[in-house]
Amino acid sequence: MGLDVVITGANRGIGLGFTQEYLSRGNRVIATYRSKDSLDRLIEVHPGKFTSLQELQIKYPERLKLQPLDVTSEEDVARFATSVEKLDLLILNAGIKGYSVPGTKTKDHPPGDLRAALEVNTLAANHIWSCFFPLISKTPNAGVIFMGSLVGLPKDNASGNYHPYRVSKTASHHMMWNLFIHLTQEWRQQTVEALKEDPSLCSLKERVRTILPDSSDLDQSLEIIERALMATPLMPQLKHPPLGASQTAAFKEWLDSVFPDVPLKTPLSEKILKNLIQHPWSPKTTGREWILEVLEKTCLIDALREPIEKALTSPSSIETLYKRHFEASRQDLAELQKAGPIREPILKEDVEEWVKSSVSQISFLSEELKDRLIEVMKDSPCLRELREKMMRILSESPFAAAVCAGWVRTDMGGPHARLSIEMSTGYMADVIEILRKTKQANGLLMYDGTMAEKYPASTELEEIFYAIKHRSTPSSQPSESSSSSCTSSST
Repeated sequence: MGLDVVITGANRGIGLGFTQEYLSRGNRVIATYRSKDSLDRLIEVHPGKFTSLQELQIKYPERLKLQPLDVTSEEDVARFATSVEKLDLLILNAGIKGYSVPGTKTKDHPPGDLRAALEVNTLAANHIWSCFFPLISKTPNAGVIFMGSLVGLPKDNASGNYHPYRVSKTASHHMMWNLFIHLTQEWRQQTVEALKEDPSLCSLKERVRTILPDSSDLDQSLEIIERALMATPLMPQLKHPPLGASQTAAFKEWLDSVFPDVPLKTPLSEKILKNLIQHPWSPKTTGREWILEVLEKTCLIDALREPIEKALTSPSSIETLYKRHFEASRQDLAELQKAGPIREPILKEDVEEWVKSSVSQISFLSEELKDRLIEVMKDSPCLRELREKMMRILSESPFAAAVCAGWVRTDMGGPHARLSIEMSTGYMADVIEILRKTKQANGLLMYDGTMAEKYPASTELEEIFYAIKHRSTPSSQPSESSSSSCTSSST
């Protein structure tokens, strides 16, 4: 069927690259632009390869819609959002530098620079997703992607330059994390509402009814038990590894072997690793030249020349490391897309823990009655069915993420950047597809799936991680006959 994708600022740079990428994958795209004069402007998306929105519309007339849009106009954005009936992916790409002269000190920027950067990069993006929120929050696996940047991380800032751009990106990273948290909370609430009249829950309540003492407020007691059950998270707290964790760990291990006696090894390793991720190895460059270029950028070339020279002639040479861990990263992303999340069975102990946590919230029950309730509920097939349904719905939660495109040959990145537009957007489209399946968007992600900054996951997000990992496959979902047997056995 393909996805329905909306891309802002699609007439050049990353936006144009995303438009080409998603169309080439068989999706439907609404590409927004501000000036009609830019539609036929040819952009080099890969060395020697040029395209424009106009050319893409000729090539994909049935699946590409061009939409004029001033992202800073609240009226235009609201009107546009109401015209979109289906949306799986919203890519907030429209943005500006916010400065005219690179290297301008913070104190020397006119006030208008910061105001303009915040208006386009943050306020406009915030208004766009808020207009689409009602649609996104009800669409399974829908995503909002913001073009983040490493310069938005305080730990990346050693110069104080690019002040308007840095500030707007930092604010927007927070914006996307806030959105992701609220999307997961909204989705959980919708999940609970969707299951309130579910046969499994009704059957379970009938089963519990036979245990509770007769009273005039029996229905109210059952409602309280239901609320406690539905409000209790499904899982214990999890530690979920971010995308690219194994690649990062392998490289840090290599650095550790190369620099055993270098002072400040930990911050040094992190800085070199970040620069390596930002500077992929060009096929025209030897591994030796590549690592020396990275070290020059890190401003540590003199101090580290000797250990690097040794490392390049050892069995753990940078060429070997690259082929083992970096060259395969695109292939790894493709494999992750095909494989999908790993399914693990739900343990009986997990179900029992869920019941205990729920029942413990009910204050009006005696301890003896609580114990009896736990014994009856934990082995009920109705409870297991309810849990399975809850997990299947939760695992399809919408998400939001900030993704960094890397150093790309665009108007912002300049002609000497390492990545072509086509290469960067191809990587990011793979990462986004993985995010649709795994929801591992709790941080600033790089174009190759590594995480430059990680945020602590909220309870709702941890619950979604758990649901994705432990939900049953479609073939093992309860059948109608099993549901009916659950109903009859409980009455």
